[in-house]
Amino acid sequence: MVWPAKLLPSAAGLLVKAEVDAMAKVLADPARPCLAILGGAKVSDKIPLVNNLLGKVNEICIGGGMAYTFLISQGIGIGNSLCEDTLIEDCKAIMARASELGVITHLPTDHVVSSSMDDEQFEEVNGDVPDGQAAFDIGDNTATRFADAIRRAKTILFNGPMGVFEKERYSNGTKAIAQAIADATDAGAFSVVGGGDSAAAIEHFGLSDRMSHVSTGGGASLTLLQGGEMPALEALLK
Repeated sequence: MVWPAKLLPSAAGLLVKAEVDAMAKVLADPARPCLAILGGAKVSDKIPLVNNLLGKVNEICIGGGMAYTFLISQGIGIGNSLCEDTLIEDCKAIMARASELGVITHLPTDHVVSSSMDDEQFEEVNGDVPDGQAAFDIGDNTATRFADAIRRAKTILFNGPMGVFEKERYSNGTKAIAQAIADATDAGAFSVVGGGDSAAAIEHFGLSDRMSHVSTGGGASLTLLQGGEMPALEALLK
């Protein structure tokens, strides 16, 4: 991807242009309030993204498995939920920096929990996740708070589901957020859905055509959102 642009006259295709233009509307000069909704399993995948977005957004909603490393960093009990112990201090630092910058950060306050992902017995709990239980979706109150933030926003970035949406009993949080983004987009907000699981979730709920842009860039779009180097794009500009 790099060398043809160095050796021959080259230009980006329309899909690449659409990706870059959409990301620029989030990163360069977003209509405000600007909101990022971040989820997915691993906080390690999102630390660079959160750090890059803190100086650009007004609010952040954090759900999915990654939220529980943030929650434990704030002294909230998470039971057996996903946690990357080596990143607890990083999450604590992010929360402190967000406060300094005036970025409103929303974390789950209720959760859909079970003893294991495959256990058909589950319940919704408020506050701490009980010992011996793990969270697999955000609860209804959290989904409502996140949806309120979505309604306030004029620019919305959605990257990562709120729970294990592939299982019906853990799909409500992601579905509620996806529906709220679709409604906000219909009302005039600009929405960008990151690739991978986020795009799969939007497709799963039949809402893809109600988003402003659904990224197909995969890891490349995540690198762009993180502020990382983009050698192929840089080659086109030289």
